[in-house]
Amino acid sequence: MINLLPLEKINEIKKEFKLKEILSFLSLTLFLLLIFFIFLFSFLYFLNYQIEKNNNEISKREADFKNTIEIQNKIKSFNNLLEKVNNFREKRFLISDFFEDFFTIFPQNDIYLKTINLQKKEDKNNLLILVQMTGVAKDRETIYFFRNTLKEKDNYQEVYFSPDSWFKANFPDFSLNFQAIKK
Repeated sequence: MINLLPLEKINEIKKEFKLKEILSFLSLTLFLLLIFFIFLFSFLYFLNYQIEKNNNEISKREADFKNTIEIQNKIKSFNNLLEKVNNFREKRFLISDFFEDFFTIFPQNDIYLKTINLQKKEDKNNLLILVQMTGVAKDRETIYFFRNTLKEKDNYQEVYFSPDSWFKANFPDFSLNFQAIKK
């Protein structure tokens, strides 16, 4: 192709062409920068959303953790209280427990009690009840049988009948002392 245009016109067209190229390049660059800024803004918004979401989750978990710690502390204090109650209960020797055990071996139709005296005592970390009783038995054999029954039991110690208890053959008055140990 033969160019018949004057050189000035050709330079002017080239300038216009270069200007159009530069303008298109600048508009493309501006468009890409705009898209990049939109992407950065969206990414920043997404990061802020994630940070806020994580902060809310952390706050919720911290509250749950505090509640868990409070519950654990309440459970520990309750367990300590139960342990104290249990220790207190173990250190006590209930008279009702003594009577429940004693009257299972007591010959009810053959011996009648006049007096019974109970006294609690602690000896070498053992809980004791010192028992003194007086009564009337049907005969000497009943007292003898009752004495042997008391001596056979592990939780009754130092069983002692006064010598007066053995004098009368029928309806003897007796006096008895022994120690009952908590099982």
